[in-house]
Amino acid sequence: MELEGTVTSGMGDGEYYIGKEVYQEAFDETLGFRPFPGTLNLEVEEKTREAFEENSETLEIREIYEDGERLSDVDVTPCKIEGVECGLLRLEFTDHPKSVAEVVAPIELRKKFNLEDGDKVKLEHN
Repeated sequence: MELEGTVTSGMGDGEYYIGKEVYQEAFDETLGFRPFPGTLNLEVEEKTREAFEENSETLEIREIYEDGERLSDVDVTPCKIEGVECGLLRLEFTDHPKSVAEVVAPIELRKKFNLEDGDKVKLEHN
């Protein structure tokens, strides 16, 4: 199964949170890589996203704290974009609607694939 999305600009929060060492360590333990500090945001159809997530293993990142502050729990669906290992995120705390999917990878996906807003991207199950 595939999930197709359209590249869209984010709010910049992904860079801040994904760059935190506590999340870097958690993603490394969960996905096997330390993600590039930022996310690739994709506009997707909510029902298609739900089906993609339901038909794949979902990994959980829980109980993340930094300086006594509880940070967002994260459900991660391992996936690939053109052979590059990625993780589709579902965050407990987010300002994005469900139609915006955030993706992490060990590299900067925009740069690797020369992506611009409006480009189409396909996520595949691992």
